Amino acid sequence: MKITSTNPSNNYKVLGEVEAATEAYVVEAVQKSRISQPAWANLSFVDRCKKIESFIKICESRAEEIAQIMTMEMGKPITASRSQVTEALRYFA
Repeated sequence: MKITSTNPSNNYKVLGEVEAATEAYVVEAVQKSRISQPAWANLSFVDRCKKIESFIKICESRAEEIAQIMTMEMGKPITASRSQVTEALRYFA
């Protein structure tokens, strides 16, 4: 089964499709998460912060792209999407 993303402000033009996760995929992902969790738990506070900061930098470098996609998928004004992306990134700071 596919999940289809559409643009409601453009006659529901298809923006993209992704395969929906199967139950087996979710079970496998949870198992992998449980296996990798101890490594995360063993990281120091500083090392965890570095990883989160790396994630934030990637998001910041793609903020406009994220905002544009949000606008296309939800039909909201681009200024609202940009503001929402900015606020979401501030949450991590």
